[in-house]
Amino acid sequence: MRNVTLAKTAGFCFGVDRAIKKLDNAVKCINSPIYTLGPIIHNNQMIQKYDSQNVKIINDLSQVENNSTVVIRSHGVAKSLYDQMGQKNINIIDATCPYVKKVQNIVNEYCMKGYKIIIIGDENHPEVIGVNGWCNNSAIIINNKNNIPIIKMYDKICVVAQTTIIESLFSDIVSEIQKCHCEIKVFNTICSATEERQEEAKLLAKNSDVMIVVGGYDSSNTKKLTEICKVYCDKVIHIETASEIDTKIFKDCKSVGITAGASTPAWIIKEVVQKV
Repeated sequence: MRNVTLAKTAGFCFGVDRAIKKLDNAVKCINSPIYTLGPIIHNNQMIQKYDSQNVKIINDLSQVENNSTVVIRSHGVAKSLYDQMGQKNINIIDATCPYVKKVQNIVNEYCMKGYKIIIIGDENHPEVIGVNGWCNNSAIIINNKNNIPIIKMYDKICVVAQTTIIESLFSDIVSEIQKCHCEIKVFNTICSATEERQEEAKLLAKNSDVMIVVGGYDSSNTKKLTEICKVYCDKVIHIETASEIDTKIFKDCKSVGITAGASTPAWIIKEVVQKV
């Protein structure tokens, strides 16, 4: 009988759980179509569920009529989009994660104080795109310690982090930035839940023959969990559902670790555990 261990931190984080509850409540109370700016979470199974409940994904406000209801997902959006929604008299349900909102506020404050904003994260991630929109899209975005642009020209720099990036990446890039002799304000805005999830995945991977990471293929935090696990475990698979598990991977396996991204619903995790 193999030992199967499920990470305590697997599944919805606080911000995602909060966003889902806000959307579920809106579905119950609003009869007209509800729109989300981008997918509410990076999980295909949940998106399919909401599509059947008349929740529509949009990428641009031109796709909705005046007086519509729009949900801002946990990743947040640029400041300018709030102004645009106000002009269209849109009913806003703001499900921006409070941790992301904190980053937005820091960026807005220090941009107004004349600091050059540096965001450590993925320039294509919706959270980073949204945060950049709180400093007039003027931020320098860095995701590689070996590819840091020239920053000596700036007198004052404010550094923040995408809430879901790997802690070691943030530390390495900050160390390189601090070699610049300008005034630097550093805010480690990585979500505490992200740190805990990544640390638990690391420890679990170290003690498992096989490591299973459950979550959407488009989920940034799930992909990062997979990267971390691969450092410490030779057999790591990233899946969205239990049906994708090839049981041959368990041959001669005595211990299996399972973790899941912050956008993975509990019922999917349960199905994976049952199959293993």
